Amino acid sequence: MNSKAYHLIIALIIISHSLKSQIASKSNITLHDIIEHINKIETDDLGKKNIKKEADILSNSSKEEFANYSLELYRDILKDNISAERIKNKIIKKFPKGILEKSIDLDHVFKDKSLTAEGIEKKYNLFISKYFDSNSNEDTYVDDDPNLKLALLFYNEKNIDKTLEYISKTKKDLKYPHKAWSLVKKLHSDKEYTLLVDILEDYNNIIQKDSVLKSTFTRYIVPMHVESLIKTGKIEEAKLIVNTHLDTEDNLDASIGLLLVNEYKNQKKYNDALSKLEEIIIKKGRNSTLKDSLRSIYVKINNDDKLFENYYSTIENTRIQKEIEYYKKDIIKESALNFNLKNLNGDSVNLSDLRGKIIVLDFWATWCGPCKKSFPAMQKLVDLYKNDNDIEFLFIDTWEKDSDYKTVVQEFITKNNYTFNVLFDDKTEKDYYISNKYGATGIPYKVIIDKNGYIRFKSAGAYLEADKTLNEISTKIEMIRNNL
Repeated sequence: MNSKAYHLIIALIIISHSLKSQIASKSNITLHDIIEHINKIETDDLGKKNIKKEADILSNSSKEEFANYSLELYRDILKDNISAERIKNKIIKKFPKGILEKSIDLDHVFKDKSLTAEGIEKKYNLFISKYFDSNSNEDTYVDDDPNLKLALLFYNEKNIDKTLEYISKTKKDLKYPHKAWSLVKKLHSDKEYTLLVDILEDYNNIIQKDSVLKSTFTRYIVPMHVESLIKTGKIEEAKLIVNTHLDTEDNLDASIGLLLVNEYKNQKKYNDALSKLEEIIIKKGRNSTLKDSLRSIYVKINNDDKLFENYYSTIENTRIQKEIEYYKKDIIKESALNFNLKNLNGDSVNLSDLRGKIIVLDFWATWCGPCKKSFPAMQKLVDLYKNDNDIEFLFIDTWEKDSDYKTVVQEFITKNNYTFNVLFDDKTEKDYYISNKYGATGIPYKVIIDKNGYIRFKSAGAYLEADKTLNEISTKIEMIRNNL
């Protein structure tokens, strides 16, 4: 074998080995695997060289989704627009009428802002005839569904028949709630209640069948639906929805009930308004807005508010009894681990020194959004019990990520004018000691300890509404105080 042939073989072996070392060249690999691998690569110079190798292999793949991902890598990570353009043309040539070509052509359909809705519809129909035969359904390969885009365009021209026609084409799409949201918001902003009633009924039926969609959209859609029903005179249907949600432990606050109360007030049906508002307070909890609204209706009926406080106290007692029955199932009795932690002032706080008091522990961190959102309600609780020597609140900062977290905590508390007694959890090299010993798997995490040193309640997470936090913690405190 001559020298040239030898060196050629060695070069081919090296190239082959290099190709095999790239994940994109492996057999039975999925796009998900490739994306996961790419996401772990640093985007420094060395990392970009490895990403480029993966992109080159992907661009030659027989699978279009792999080739399309190579285009994304060149355009968005490698910032190489010249190579991206070359690969784009290569993909279109290799996969005629494929995903990429369809997406580009669809963008062109909606690009011309000078066209009327009818003009864009004609372009869209030409697009459909090019890429789909008469027996196939239109793809759902884009986030913004073209049918909903057309629905919005026709709605802007007040062509309601066409708006409804294109909306109806999208309702079987699993992504419909996400795609239709911009149109729903537009209709609501324009007070198009007649249109909304029809759309939101289907919309609501779809989201109730999926737990993720339900948790995402219910708190926005249900109030819109109730409002639309009321505005179109469908009071009985609105009442049915309101009553359903008042009887469930969902994430809706009292606002949907107030929509009905306000309609009763508009119709001068003050007794109906009063009765519904009583029910809302009992089932969804107190707040100052509800109490003020109740007072105004009470005065309308009784001409003065002399006996209002007595009347309100009976409602409050009913609400409290209902909450007590609800929280009884959560009562536990576990010995509370003693701790000795430093607070913001550097003073030691020993749990055992607080024996004889009801103690509320709130585990939190400065990076925790739900923790911080709950703090206005927690400040209200601290203020509520500030003159009560039987109650103590301790806010245990834990799981911090910043090396100088004590300074960050001090600045956060000072900036927000919180009067919390903040303690710092004991931190080892690998762990936070007290939060783990108390069973925290997530924050915010609250623990309520009775006067004898027993844990009586534990709860994780936070409510979206501050008043729910206020009602829950205060009810649990009073349950412990009164041995209920």
